[in-house]
Amino acid sequence: MLTTAKSLVDAANAVVPKISGKEAIDMVGKRDPVLIDIRDSAQLE
Repeated sequence: MLTTAKSLVDAANAVVPKISGKEAIDMVGKRDPVLIDIRDSAQLE
């Protein structure tokens, strides 16, 4: 089976919990979170 970008994203989404921006802000200071920004550079402009 060919591995596609979509299949990799689907696999990651299956195991990585999604949180809102507010949840991320609330976590900072209460825990020691690791936040990774995966936006495309075009999304940052």
